Amino acid sequence: MIDTTMLKYWVDGAPCSAGYKDTDSVFHYANADYAKIVGLKHAGDVMGRTAYDMPARTAECAELSHAQDKKVINSNKPLCLLGIHPDKQGNFKAYKFTKKPLCDEGQDVSGIFVVGEDITSRAMFEMGKFLQEMPIMTNGKLLLDSGSYLIGLEHADINISQREHEILFYFLRKRKAKIIASTLGITQRTIYKHMESLRSKFAVHTSSELRDKASEMGFVGIIPERLFVTVAGKY
Repeated sequence: MIDTTMLKYWVDGAPCSAGYKDTDSVFHYANADYAKIVGLKHAGDVMGRTAYDMPARTAECAELSHAQDKKVINSNKPLCLLGIHPDKQGNFKAYKFTKKPLCDEGQDVSGIFVVGEDITSRAMFEMGKFLQEMPIMTNGKLLLDSGSYLIGLEHADINISQREHEILFYFLRKRKAKIIASTLGITQRTIYKHMESLRSKFAVHTSSELRDKASEMGFVGIIPERLFVTVAGKY
């Protein structure tokens, strides 16, 4: 069993938004800051709800949120997430969320502890505009970014380098090699070499196949860690 008294102490004492939920993604406790993030008036209003039962944008991302919870439960590892969306008044907000597995005395995952830090800044606003205004084409379908993203490659299902991830991130958003090279401060020749490596690692022959396979594997929803750290540091 998890010591709920201690969990409530941690939640109430957190300097930012916090709460915990069970393995079915049902919230058992949260503080006032977390309630405010999801558009509820009181901390008690969060209890008994899943993401599907929350107001506005939180409910729109519920399927993704539950999939992230399952990843935490199945891997027994924390996830770092970037959430970019408007608040209840329509103002831009950006949060860094960390979802950590809660283990019982037998080391089985019995729930998830969620912490959300407000990292709203001008730099994050510009990044949010870029993410949400750049549609992605895959298998003939137009995809739009969801507003919720994993940070870093720890939970990716294929072994690529940080640099390859950065190139793939911009490539999926239809940036040309010249623009990617300028953005990352490297040569186009280097871009082409990394693209060749990416096609090999994803076991595809063409750039179109790479775009489709990487999108299907969830790379649309993963932010390169180095890019996040750079942008998040610009307060």
